[in-house]
Amino acid sequence: MNSGRAERLEELGVLLAAGVDTDRALGIVGAGNRRGRVTEHLVEQGLVLPQERPMIERMLEVGRLDRGLRHLGSDLRREARLVGWIKGRLALPVAIWALAILIAPLPALFGGDLNLAGYAGAVFRPLLLTAALLWLGFRYWRSLLDGSRTLPLLAGRPPVPGLRLPFLRALHELLAAGKDAEQALLALSRGASGEWRRRLDAARADIRGGAGLVSALARHGLLHRRHDVPLLSAGETAGRLVQALEHRVGQLCQERDLRREMVAEWLPRGVYFLILLHLARGFL
Repeated sequence: MNSGRAERLEELGVLLAAGVDTDRALGIVGAGNRRGRVTEHLVEQGLVLPQERPMIERMLEVGRLDRGLRHLGSDLRREARLVGWIKGRLALPVAIWALAILIAPLPALFGGDLNLAGYAGAVFRPLLLTAALLWLGFRYWRSLLDGSRTLPLLAGRPPVPGLRLPFLRALHELLAAGKDAEQALLALSRGASGEWRRRLDAARADIRGGAGLVSALARHGLLHRRHDVPLLSAGETAGRLVQALEHRVGQLCQERDLRREMVAEWLPRGVYFLILLHLARGFL
């Protein structure tokens, strides 16, 4: 589903960047006839999810809707590629895990400790649990990930890289479009909630009081002091904050891709470890 959505979003972004009229571009990508705001129509057509809408609205506001759609499409394509890669790498370990579930109770069955009904129960329960965990993992992994990302905020810590990346990317786009620091944070605050919004509003108040953008963001825990602040402070001092933000966003994208590759690499090993434990439990 994400791969199909990514393709249509990227195509729509390319058409808009080429100067094609919005309604005509929507028709070309099969998004129907628009009867309201562009963002509302994209949500209705399933091209944009409700949680993605604030970002698209910000990009529309600054006249960069095409870039917003292409960014979103690119992120979705990476996610779809990652999920497909993980499914492919998990196919063999999951098959071996299912075989281990069938084998583990055999010593008890042949030793007379289990009858056929007991063996069926010993096999059915872990198979059902495995199927449920796989379904939940592939269906709700994004929600679980988003929830885990908010925990450091609630603990008063800086946001994790997965939150800083979209924040710094959006900040870069707003500043590059000519917004000043206070206007950019106001636009970002409108699409935020909870602790994230409180920090944005506090940083905006500091800027109104004369503070620099980077120092205000760092003071209220919106940047990582060791990884973000030195580069962005240097860029702000040199009058090249937009370029510094673009460079930092590129670094965070590379770090994100590396983390995803590590997850895809280690998940099968975790399954193999569970297989060993399960077989040991059955034979001991």
